[in-house]
This record gives sequence, structure tokens and C-alpha cells, in this order.
Amino acid sequence: MPRGVTESKPRPQKVVRPPKKTCKRCGQSKLLTDFYSNPEWTEEKGVDSWCKSCYSKLMSKDNVREYFWENRREWSEDMWNIASRSAEKRLASNVVYNQSNEAKRKVLMERATIQCIPMLMEKHYKFMKLNPGEEHVHYVEAVTMGKILAEPDDPNIKRYSEFFNGYFNQRELEYLTNYYNKLEEDFTFDNENLRDYAKKCARASLQADKAQDDFAAGRGSFADVKDALAQFDMLSKSANFAACKRKTGESSGLTCWSETTLYLETHGYCKENKVEWPEDDVDRVVKALQHTVKALGLDSV
Repeated sequence: MPRGVTESKPRPQKVVRPPKKTCKRCGQSKLLTDFYSNPEWTEEKGVDSWCKSCYSKLMSKDNVREYFWENRREWSEDMWNIASRSAEKRLASNVVYNQSNEAKRKVLMERATIQCIPMLMEKHYKFMKLNPGEEHVHYVEAVTMGKILAEPDDPNIKRYSEFFNGYFNQRELEYLTNYYNKLEEDFTFDNENLRDYAKKCARASLQADKAQDDFAAGRGSFADVKDALAQFDMLSKSANFAACKRKTGESSGLTCWSETTLYLETHGYCKENKVEWPEDDVDRVVKALQHTVKALGLDSV
């Protein structure tokens, strides 16, 4: 190398990182390939705002309709019907499906239909253009405002309940109402605070049941069950229903483990209910012998 000439070092190449974005459903940062393509939604980099993993957790047709609304896709009933026919063919030779009862088969069919939707979303793609101010309106609000026509026979559609201050589907609302009414039948709520706690306990009980169902179905963890039960127990203890005055004529028995625990912590002992057994032949013989015992001057048989 000639004198005075220095050897130039190669410049380090810039590392190109694959583009990422944050899923608006689970909050995790993921690669764009982890989202379904949505070419016209330039604000979301041409993909959906929910990731593929979040889609895989959808459990009902109403969940899919929510996915379409939140990801700016126009809902197509025809697409659902096509997916349903594809699911029917898939399940035709499925042993579990064929051996299940009607209710279980309906659930399996719905979930299989949901799995077929992604294959059709690109073919039936149609970007949903919202009116000004509707960009931040969520699905449940859109249903309530009438922007989405809810299917009248679909029990999974969630509607707002002013009494329980939240959105619930038909089955959830029936559960909450029955739970609250039972508490109101058994106890005297002298103030609004107790009524509010009763509503919160009803919601916590529903959440605990759903967590247990999800865990049994493999959709949730045991930690979720423990957290839901802990919240229910905490609210029950704060409400202190065990100290409330029971209405006249109502049963004083404890109805669940949470109430038993609460009673034990409040009173220091577990309540025992006397069990009355129907009189049988042995009872009648013993009763008859009492006359003989008395005549003999004995204390007891």
C-alpha cells in the first residue's frame, strides 16, 4: 500500500428490523405478519388492529361481528353462511361432533365456522368507512346506538343494563337478575350501599363462574379462577351480608363456600343447622320403650 494512504474500514451495515405494531386487543407489540391484511386501512399500516392470536380466541358469531366492526371490515352474512357450510363439511367425519348432543354440536359448529372465516376475509374484503366521530365508537356502543342491526334471536348480543351498570348478553343478565333477587329475598337492604354491594357481588359471582367455565374448557388459567374467586370473597366480606337482618320466614342456611367462610371469619365458628330426620320404626320402638323405662324408674334406655 502506498505511503500516506490509509486503508478504509468497511462501514457497518444498518440492521433492518421488521416492522411492528401494537395489538389494540391484547396490547402486545407484534410483527405485521401477525395481523390479517387490511389494505385500505392505512392508519393501521394496512393490517387489522387486532392480532391473529386475538382472533383465534373468539368464541361466538357475535365476537366475530365485533372483530369486523373494531377492524373496519363490513360484515357479510353471506360470508358467515359460506364459512358455516365449510365447517359442516369439516365436522362431518369428526367423532366428537357426531357423538355430542344437539347443544354441544351447535357450539362446535359455531367455533368451526369462526375458524373458516379468515380464509374468506380476503376474498370478501370490503373496508368499512365510518362517519366522522364514529372512529372511536366500540362495538357494544354501536349496537346500542342502532348502527349495527342485532339479530333478534341471538342471545349473545350484549346490551347495556342501567341497573347493573354494564353490557351483558341475555344469559348473563338473567344470571345477575336471579342472583340479586335471591339476595333481596333473603336479606333486608336498609340502604343504597347494601343494594350496590349486592349488584357488585352478583357481577363478581358471574365473573367467577365464567372464569371456572373458561378454565374447564381450556381457555383460561387457574390464576384467573383464583383472582375471580378472591374478588368475589372480598366483596362478600365487605358487604357483610352475614350481619344483615334476614327477612321473616326465610332460610338461615348458608348457600355457598364463600358465605361459609365469611360466617366463620365473622363469628369465629361455623354455623350448624339441625337436621330433622323422618321418624322410622326404630324411633317408634324407642319412644314406646320410654313408658317401660319410666315405670321401672330408670333414667334412660
